[in-house]
Amino acid sequence: MLNLLGDPTVTLKLPGKNNTAPNPPSKPWGSANPIFKKWWTYHTEVYDPDNDQVKLQWEWDGNEGKHWWGPYNSNETVTIIYRWSTEGNHTVRVRAMDEFNATGNWSDYFNVSVSFDCNIEHDSSPVVLGDEVQFTGMASGGSEPYTSWYYDFGDGNYSQQQNPSHTYGTLGTYNVTLNVTDSQNISSNFSKVIDVVLPNTDFESSPGIAVSDQQETFNFNDKSKGYYNIVNWSWDLGDGNTSFQRNSSHVYTSEGAYNVSLTVTDNNSNNDTCYQIIYIDSVSPTISSISNNFEVVGYGSNVTISVNTSDNSCGIKTVKVNITYPDNSYINCSMNNTIGSIYEYVFSDCWQFGEYSYDVWVADQADNNKSDSTGSFVVSRTFGYSKIGDSNQTIWDTITGSVFRVNEKGVADNISVYLDPGNASSDYHYSCVIINHNNSELVGISEEKNISGVKGWQTFNFSVPKPVLLNDTDYVIGCWSDNHTVRMYYDNGTGDEKKLNLDGSRQKTSHVASFKKWKHF
Repeated sequence: MLNLLGDPTVTLKLPGKNNTAPNPPSKPWGSANPIFKKWWTYHTEVYDPDNDQVKLQWEWDGNEGKHWWGPYNSNETVTIIYRWSTEGNHTVRVRAMDEFNATGNWSDYFNVSVSFDCNIEHDSSPVVLGDEVQFTGMASGGSEPYTSWYYDFGDGNYSQQQNPSHTYGTLGTYNVTLNVTDSQNISSNFSKVIDVVLPNTDFESSPGIAVSDQQETFNFNDKSKGYYNIVNWSWDLGDGNTSFQRNSSHVYTSEGAYNVSLTVTDNNSNNDTCYQIIYIDSVSPTISSISNNFEVVGYGSNVTISVNTSDNSCGIKTVKVNITYPDNSYINCSMNNTIGSIYEYVFSDCWQFGEYSYDVWVADQADNNKSDSTGSFVVSRTFGYSKIGDSNQTIWDTITGSVFRVNEKGVADNISVYLDPGNASSDYHYSCVIINHNNSELVGISEEKNISGVKGWQTFNFSVPKPVLLNDTDYVIGCWSDNHTVRMYYDNGTGDEKKLNLDGSRQKTSHVASFKKWKHF
């Protein structure tokens, strides 16, 4: 699959005779005390004396990353995220390479001390004065066995047990901390705030917080606790009705959202209140749109399925997608809420050729549901992005490299681009190239063709030996001409641009290129 996006405004620049390598980037900065196996952010600043764009290579504990990240502008602050796989002391440094492959020196080291992760769970919050609280200590990562568990309960009391219990004798707010040490004498810390109160109001509703039938009876059951005896219960059922029983039942006569509250009072006149929204809703959720990121997908690639769904009353509870394979087998998966009303699922099992179909099922909190089955995509060996782009750019004296990834090893017979020759005559020549993104090695050059007068897809064949493309490898496509009237159509995006310099050839990356007649090894 080709995902070809780039910036058509980048222009060809040839290196001068006295090209200067980039300066060492600034010493990285960021999370000096990160937690094991979580994502953390690191930054550096880059500068090139010739104001060239640069790429960065990061080194983690003396291991150089294989990938050069970028390009970035000179004087730009660059951010990267990293996840440490082991705890202990580590180092980070970075170096830069300009667009003409001149590599600068490494930055100074940034020292990092990585700890593993620990956590505290307890059985109630807030805590009623005088009640025994059970704490559970947890840890992950590090070097087991964990040799020390140390609690500070925030009230002057301590424990060296992993799962201690404790009773608070005074009202207030307490910061409970846990320190865990592993067999390598590396420590991890976690803190949690505990509120200690007199009464703690709580209740549960049955059959839940939402129903679709307005004639259904809600049963509200008190679960409050108090240091002193609770003697009064006051219910506000949200529709103008009240109750003073400990447990209450109610039938709502119309649909809507109702804010139910319970206030309890003990025999020392201490009180507390809690709230819960109850929904009566018979309207199904709405599905505004369903889409996937590609109609034609490369073998073994990922497909992101997205749905825009909402419920104006009680809210969305579950969104699922059922995906049917070309062999008619299927799977059912939960979709994740990414932002607002958007839910997504990343499908990573495209190992059958043919058409996949999918339908989305949505349920709200009242179990009203709706489904839609209009989605499909095709997994094919026709690698590429074959949609004609909305933008176009002359391929004379401009160059933009856009990265695509090959998902299976194979040989490219030909490549197609969408060109508008304008008023070009048959005297002008055109050709395409494929370049390895990581090392700028030229992988293949297509035949030269004469194009005149016809706007549309143009296919360029590769001669023997045809370019061999490796799986899980990034490549760049270029198209060049000696005629400034020829324009190529592309989708204007924000992909990974790459400047190339091949003997001064005028090249332009195709944003709408595709491989045809793919030969599989």
